[in-house]
Amino acid sequence: MVRITVDGAELALDGYGEGDPLVLVHGTGAQASSWGRSTADLAAGGRRVLAYDRRGYGRSVHRPVRDYRVHIDDLAAVLEHLGRPADVLGWSSGGNLTLALAARRPELFRSVVVLEAP
Repeated sequence: MVRITVDGAELALDGYGEGDPLVLVHGTGAQASSWGRSTADLAAGGRRVLAYDRRGYGRSVHRPVRDYRVHIDDLAAVLEHLGRPADVLGWSSGGNLTLALAARRPELFRSVVVLEAP
Protein backbone atom coordinates (compact mmCIF):
# COMPACT_ATOMS: atom_id res chain seq x y z
CA MET A 1 0.00 0.00 0.00
CA VAL A 2 1.14 3.50 -0.89
CA ARG A 3 -0.22 6.69 0.65
CA ILE A 4 -0.64 9.78 -1.50
CA THR A 5 -1.01 13.12 0.28
CA VAL A 6 -3.53 15.47 -1.37
CA ASP A 7 -4.72 18.72 0.21
CA GLY A 8 -4.67 17.50 3.80
CA ALA A 9 -5.82 13.94 3.05
CA GLU A 10 -3.89 10.70 2.76
CA LEU A 11 -5.29 8.41 0.09
CA ALA A 12 -4.52 4.69 0.43
CA LEU A 13 -3.54 3.15 -2.91
CA ASP A 14 -3.08 -0.60 -3.48
CA GLY A 15 -1.24 -1.99 -6.49
CA TYR A 16 -1.39 -5.46 -8.01
CA GLY A 17 0.52 -6.97 -10.91
CA GLU A 18 2.71 -5.45 -13.62
CA GLY A 19 1.96 -3.77 -16.93
CA ASP A 20 -0.13 -0.88 -18.18
CA PRO A 21 -2.00 0.83 -15.33
CA LEU A 22 -5.70 0.25 -14.72
CA VAL A 23 -7.11 2.46 -11.95
CA LEU A 24 -10.33 1.40 -10.19
CA VAL A 25 -12.52 4.14 -8.69
CA HIS A 26 -15.15 2.91 -6.22
CA GLY A 27 -18.55 4.39 -5.59
CA THR A 28 -20.02 6.12 -2.55
CA GLY A 29 -20.31 3.88 0.48
CA ALA A 30 -17.66 1.49 -0.85
CA GLN A 31 -13.86 1.31 -0.64
CA ALA A 32 -10.93 -0.18 -2.52
CA SER A 33 -11.50 -3.59 -0.94
CA SER A 34 -15.00 -3.63 -2.50
CA TRP A 35 -13.36 -4.72 -5.76
CA GLY A 36 -12.54 -8.04 -4.04
CA ARG A 37 -10.79 -10.66 -6.18
CA SER A 38 -11.38 -8.59 -9.30
CA THR A 39 -8.07 -6.81 -8.67
CA ALA A 40 -6.08 -10.05 -8.72
CA ASP A 41 -8.05 -11.39 -11.70
CA LEU A 42 -7.42 -8.22 -13.72
CA ALA A 43 -3.74 -8.17 -12.73
CA ALA A 44 -3.37 -11.78 -13.88
CA GLY A 45 -4.19 -10.50 -17.37
CA GLY A 46 -0.92 -8.57 -17.47
CA ARG A 47 -2.06 -5.26 -15.97
CA ARG A 48 -0.91 -3.06 -13.11
CA VAL A 49 -4.22 -2.71 -11.25
CA LEU A 50 -4.50 0.14 -8.76
CA ALA A 51 -7.43 0.58 -6.40
CA TYR A 52 -7.58 3.49 -3.98
CA ASP A 53 -9.76 4.46 -1.06
CA ARG A 54 -11.41 7.76 -1.88
CA ARG A 55 -11.21 10.58 0.65
CA GLY A 56 -13.26 9.68 3.73
CA TYR A 57 -13.54 5.97 2.82
CA GLY A 58 -11.67 2.84 3.87
CA ARG A 59 -8.08 3.44 4.95
CA SER A 60 -7.79 6.97 3.57
CA VAL A 61 -7.28 9.55 6.28
CA HIS A 62 -9.76 12.42 6.12
CA ARG A 63 -13.31 13.08 7.17
CA PRO A 64 -15.98 12.37 4.53
CA VAL A 65 -16.42 15.08 1.90
CA ARG A 66 -19.56 15.53 -0.20
CA ASP A 67 -18.04 18.01 -2.66
CA TYR A 68 -17.43 16.06 -5.88
CA ARG A 69 -14.88 18.65 -7.01
CA VAL A 70 -12.62 17.53 -4.16
CA HIS A 71 -12.96 13.86 -5.17
CA ILE A 72 -12.24 14.77 -8.80
CA ASP A 73 -9.06 16.57 -7.74
CA ASP A 74 -8.08 13.52 -5.68
CA LEU A 75 -8.49 11.24 -8.70
CA ALA A 76 -6.33 13.64 -10.71
CA ALA A 77 -3.62 13.37 -8.04
CA VAL A 78 -3.77 9.56 -8.15
CA LEU A 79 -3.38 9.58 -11.94
CA GLU A 80 -0.60 12.20 -11.85
CA HIS A 81 1.20 10.00 -9.28
CA LEU A 82 1.42 7.27 -11.94
CA GLY A 83 3.35 9.55 -14.28
CA ARG A 84 1.62 8.25 -17.40
CA PRO A 85 -1.91 7.97 -18.81
CA ALA A 86 -4.02 5.13 -17.41
CA ASP A 87 -7.10 3.16 -18.23
CA VAL A 88 -9.68 4.06 -15.59
CA LEU A 89 -12.73 2.08 -14.51
CA GLY A 90 -15.24 4.03 -12.43
CA TRP A 91 -18.13 2.29 -10.69
CA SER A 92 -21.30 4.08 -9.54
CA SER A 93 -20.42 7.58 -8.30
CA GLY A 94 -16.79 6.70 -9.10
CA GLY A 95 -17.97 6.64 -12.72
CA ASN A 96 -19.24 10.19 -12.39
CA LEU A 97 -15.87 11.29 -11.01
CA THR A 98 -14.06 9.51 -13.82
CA LEU A 99 -16.20 11.12 -16.54
CA ALA A 100 -15.88 14.58 -15.02
CA LEU A 101 -12.08 14.37 -14.82
CA ALA A 102 -11.77 12.83 -18.30
CA ALA A 103 -13.66 15.81 -19.72
CA ARG A 104 -11.38 18.24 -17.89
CA ARG A 105 -8.01 16.41 -18.14
CA PRO A 106 -8.11 13.91 -21.02
CA GLU A 107 -4.30 13.68 -21.11
CA LEU A 108 -4.42 11.62 -17.88
CA PHE A 109 -6.44 8.84 -19.54
CA ARG A 110 -5.78 6.08 -22.07
CA SER A 111 -9.39 4.95 -21.83
CA VAL A 112 -12.48 5.25 -19.64
CA VAL A 113 -14.92 2.53 -18.57
CA VAL A 114 -17.97 3.47 -16.50
CA LEU A 115 -20.26 1.01 -14.70
CA GLU A 116 -23.64 1.91 -13.19
CA ALA A 117 -23.04 5.64 -12.97
CA PRO A 118 -26.07 7.47 -11.50
